[in-house]
Amino acid sequence: MAMNWAYESASIGGTGRKDLFAEWNYTVAQLRGVGKGPLGSISPLRGNLYQIVQNRFGGDLNKGDVVSLAIAEASRIGNLTGASLTYQLVTDDTHDSGLAGNDGWPGVIGVTAGAFATADVDEQLRQIYNNTPAAGASSVDITPLNVTGSDYIDGPTNGAPTTNPDVIATPGATYDYEVFCPYEVVKTDSDAKLTTVPHGVVMSTTITDNQCGVIQVGGIALAKVDGTTDLVAGDYLATDAGAGVLSKYVATTVDPTLTQIEQLMGIFGRILGAYTNNGVRLRAILIQPTMKQLLPAQDYLW
Repeated sequence: MAMNWAYESASIGGTGRKDLFAEWNYTVAQLRGVGKGPLGSISPLRGNLYQIVQNRFGGDLNKGDVVSLAIAEASRIGNLTGASLTYQLVTDDTHDSGLAGNDGWPGVIGVTAGAFATADVDEQLRQIYNNTPAAGASSVDITPLNVTGSDYIDGPTNGAPTTNPDVIATPGATYDYEVFCPYEVVKTDSDAKLTTVPHGVVMSTTITDNQCGVIQVGGIALAKVDGTTDLVAGDYLATDAGAGVLSKYVATTVDPTLTQIEQLMGIFGRILGAYTNNGVRLRAILIQPTMKQLLPAQDYLW
């Protein structure tokens, strides 16, 4: 469907281009119902790039918060059970719904025959086609046949889901699993390695837990910046110890420490103007991350 940004702006009550996505705080069902676009999809607009994401946990995300992709959430890691089938894995955890995503931005599950940390075997990675939450027994479908009635990998055939090439042989209670959804985000925080690498800046006024909104992943954006350490135009900005905040990147020695080297991965861009206020405010930045995760062919928000 063609994009219609004038209609979009009017339909969400925005006061201007900068507030185009202000009221985005939708459920997944609402996204589909109003035709906004699938989770994870990226759209170019006026020289910038925007992405639809989900705030699954961790409290409200607010305009200007810098976010990273959610990795290693406790409820996404655990063990399979003896009830697992070759095409449907049963875990010992209670999951959220909606871990499947979509074919363009699928949630994925990895399994090992044994403990992740110690098993001398390769991890197997599969797309999540559907997941069914249950207390301590959530299931994950890894083939499309039992979900849609058609096997999209081998063509539109009907048959047993066990015939799909993505089945996993003999899964059971000796297997470990992990789930990753490339559209789930949390606030950055340099105190934790998992949240050090920034992915985007929140454009919605507020995205509450389990709701969907928009972040900016490229271009010129307004982000939360701490000016306690004086910044001049062009200074590099990196993840701060304050959740969702950027601050000046400073390398203090010729021979950098391991911490300083790790901070390089948290560089997200450059500030466009000087900022020396002892506080955190929205400031214009140019997003220039040293590494950009998960940006495939662009999709459309509308």
